[in-house]
Amino acid sequence: MRYQSLFLYAGLILFLAAPAYAEVTKGITLEEATSQALRFSPKLKSGVEAVGASKGDRRQSSLAPNPELAFEAENMLGTGTKSGFKEAEFTLGIAQPVEMGGKRGARVKAATHQLSIAQLDLQSVALDVVRDTTAAWAEVIGTAEEAKLAEEQRKLAGDVLASVRKRVEAAAEPAIQKSKAEVEVASTKIAVQKAERAHLAALQHFAQVIGLDDLRPAVSTEGFFDLQQLDTTATLEQNPDFKKLEAGIQLASANLALEKTNAVPDVTFEVGVRNSRDTDDQSFLAGVSVPFPVFNRNQGAIMRAGHEVTKANHDKVASVNDMQIALVRAQNNLETTYAEAASLKKSVLSSAEKAFRQAREGYQAGKFSYLEVLDAQRTLFDVKAQRIAALKEYHAAKAEYERLTAKHIGLIEVQGEKK
Repeated sequence: MRYQSLFLYAGLILFLAAPAYAEVTKGITLEEATSQALRFSPKLKSGVEAVGASKGDRRQSSLAPNPELAFEAENMLGTGTKSGFKEAEFTLGIAQPVEMGGKRGARVKAATHQLSIAQLDLQSVALDVVRDTTAAWAEVIGTAEEAKLAEEQRKLAGDVLASVRKRVEAAAEPAIQKSKAEVEVASTKIAVQKAERAHLAALQHFAQVIGLDDLRPAVSTEGFFDLQQLDTTATLEQNPDFKKLEAGIQLASANLALEKTNAVPDVTFEVGVRNSRDTDDQSFLAGVSVPFPVFNRNQGAIMRAGHEVTKANHDKVASVNDMQIALVRAQNNLETTYAEAASLKKSVLSSAEKAFRQAREGYQAGKFSYLEVLDAQRTLFDVKAQRIAALKEYHAAKAEYERLTAKHIGLIEVQGEKK
């Protein structure tokens, strides 16, 4: 039963219908990676156990005090008539403490609020996993595209070198142009190696995030080049971190109420049976005891709990301000990266491609110099690199914005019976 909770994140898994990672052959998608990460996450498993511990605390808080069984022997092993056991008296009794002032209800209420906080913590961790997986996925795709771009640039530099070599051999260009083209080829080879290393590092990080020792299948680019219509009207209301601020106030208030009930003394009722050996008589006993709160009325604990309530209110105000600032920044960042990626795709990239194509054709026809071709080539690849970087930043910004607004909270369910 205990380990059943470790697999309840079929309920914490976004896009539950996604096939298992082992079945992926054409490349793991973002949905499948998220599902895998949520199944793997040690932080989520730790959070599940924290929720279980809080449930244990709540169950314990509802239990009544145990009765006490007492046995006494009097008037024995003394002197004179009290020697031996002839006049001994034996008493068997039971005492039951009874909590007063609503202590048990106050404990249960405080423990229930603590459980709610543990469940909100669990939701926060799950949303963190979704955000981190998305960012790692975008980094993998982005570095893969950058590596492809670097290889494309290397091949293109080689093609340009071949064209320059022919023109130099035909005495249509000075020999120095050939040297420049060779330098460009060498530079692109270095760029390819650098891009491949960056992609390998991104793959390793991605594999660690989703809990795989090695990432054998390719990572699907599905969704990477798509720019979704922005909805920047979402608020913090569904964010579990936001909800936790109010839950913290409620917990502090419940703890204050509990400390006030602890100032009320409990009553202990006692009943028993006494047997007198000398007369073989039996009698019943009954009693009640109540502490007299003269010195300790739980003043210090009540004072501390009161300050905790005030502190929780101040913490909420400060944290809400910080979260609202973070939301505005995330919204602005998302809008900026979206606009940049859309602009690069719609107009800038096509213009750069056209300029390079015209420069290359003109160079081969003897209309342009090599420097013009090289400049157009670099401009084209700079634009392509800018677009890839913008897409990476867009997906990272989108993941952060969705984390703050808890967009996926409806797909994340904290399961487990409530007792």
